[in-house]
Amino acid sequence: IVVDDTQYYNGSGTGNVPNTTDGCYKLLVKNTATGAITLTENANVREVEIESGGKLALNTGVYLQVENGINNEGEIRLVGTSQLVQTHATVTQVSGTGILYIDRAAVTTNVFQSGFWSSPVTSNGSTFTINAILKDGTIPTTAIATAGAASDIAFTSTSILDGSNSPVVISGCWLAKLVNDVDWTRQISPTSQNFNPVEGWNMKSVGGDFTFKGIPNDGTYTSSIDQNKLSLIGNPYPSAIDADQFIADNTAAFNGVLYFYNSTGDISHARSAYAGTYYTRVNGVGTPAETTAISGSNYYIPVGQAFFVTREASGSGTITFKNAQRSFKTIGSESVFFSKSKTETPKKIPLIRLGFRFNIEGDQVFNRELAIAFRGLTNAYDVGFDAEMFDKQPSDLALKIEDKTTPFVISSVDYLNEEMEIPLYLYLDMERTVTFKLNALENMNASVYMYDKVTKQTYKINDSSVSLSLPAGTYSDRFILIFQDRTEMTLGVEDEIIEDKFRIYFDSNSREIVLKTAETDAVKGVKIFSIFGQEVLNLKSDILHTNELRISADALSNSVYIVKVYFANGIMSRKIIIH
Repeated sequence: IVVDDTQYYNGSGTGNVPNTTDGCYKLLVKNTATGAITLTENANVREVEIESGGKLALNTGVYLQVENGINNEGEIRLVGTSQLVQTHATVTQVSGTGILYIDRAAVTTNVFQSGFWSSPVTSNGSTFTINAILKDGTIPTTAIATAGAASDIAFTSTSILDGSNSPVVISGCWLAKLVNDVDWTRQISPTSQNFNPVEGWNMKSVGGDFTFKGIPNDGTYTSSIDQNKLSLIGNPYPSAIDADQFIADNTAAFNGVLYFYNSTGDISHARSAYAGTYYTRVNGVGTPAETTAISGSNYYIPVGQAFFVTREASGSGTITFKNAQRSFKTIGSESVFFSKSKTETPKKIPLIRLGFRFNIEGDQVFNRELAIAFRGLTNAYDVGFDAEMFDKQPSDLALKIEDKTTPFVISSVDYLNEEMEIPLYLYLDMERTVTFKLNALENMNASVYMYDKVTKQTYKINDSSVSLSLPAGTYSDRFILIFQDRTEMTLGVEDEIIEDKFRIYFDSNSREIVLKTAETDAVKGVKIFSIFGQEVLNLKSDILHTNELRISADALSNSVYIVKVYFANGIMSRKIIIH
């Protein structure tokens, strides 16, 4: 550590070691021969210089934050979950031909499963090929290089691999990229296909540990996207990035939704048989909350993770990655998907997670989770807060957005009130028994009901799931989520109806509900209910001694109400609109 050319520490363990957390010092690593300078605690320094032959290592769980540049002519070895963060706001300030090493694990478990990858390094400072930067990580990165570590990967044209190869062998059949296009460029060459730092790729592998080896990425990177196009892009840094900050920075460039593929259900190479799902993220909310590789209210994108974005607006947008989005967040070794520090406090957004499932065949079960966030927004489409479904299945459940006809998996709406309705799409390709379940209430308390508009049945789903057997079809206006029991909506269905000599209407001039009958004392009681079944008025028989009754509506807001009139021999129900 050097201050004004005065060397305080040279790796020998002698001398005064100043505080390295205030960003004032330059970290200078000289030729360390066969050893390495290892940081065992977090450090924040002004700049880093690693001379030829110098090796700087970070213990697992440790980060190095650099406020300005890095001149690396040696090695930076990020062990375990350690990360490198640079905070300056300019273009890259990494110079030198030195190499950074950092490990990532795949979560795929069979030869049919795909992972979306990005690279935290380049091979020449500006671009990379897969073969140049992705190495076999069976022998993990350590402070001092181990023989055989970071060896080359063999790429083959064989489509089926059993995962027993060592070093790792990858099938080139499934290497693919998709940048500002509508379909994949398939079977790309691992040795000649050049990638820009933010571009991702698809790769199939049987689990496996990998090591990225190259010049670390730093600074601002951009990628263009046109209307109705897709791009597979990813985290370009050797540190995690904040997904919500990334979305906020790029809301004008794309739809504000990140799609992460989770391939755990795939058991075939046939595209028509792909059963993987997408973890979907908008600003502050993601769904599903849990899968094999995804847990909690996660909102950090780890090293090496790519994802899909799309643009719906006309024209072209520029997607920007920058150092201000970077953050040190440790990641579980089992996850190459969204992850967060265990000490991070999730954003306190009131949220309902609605689960939907049905049996496919044998012991296979299809699961879908929808997320409804109550954050003071509209029922119409809000860019960056509502997420269209990226992986709709022939039988599926989705959310309806007011000004859209496509299915959604995340809807951000107004703050919760008891009169809300959350409309649903239900798609069934065949007769099925489907189950609805409240997976979770987050940061809120509410009674949640499924309401069937056809049968007029209300099902409370807070404590138990609801299973219904339904024929094939698209149910676009039958099922809704509500927050009050609508049992009262069936007012008088089984009662004798009094049709003769009875009239009820709303007098807008006097703002009164008017009830007229042919006989005095015929009415024994009147109740008025909101459209959600909440009783708002109850008139007892002792005030009903006339054949014309006028009920003031001044205390009622403009809405639809049900007036239930009780006679000696039956009940009459009428719908009234107060306006």
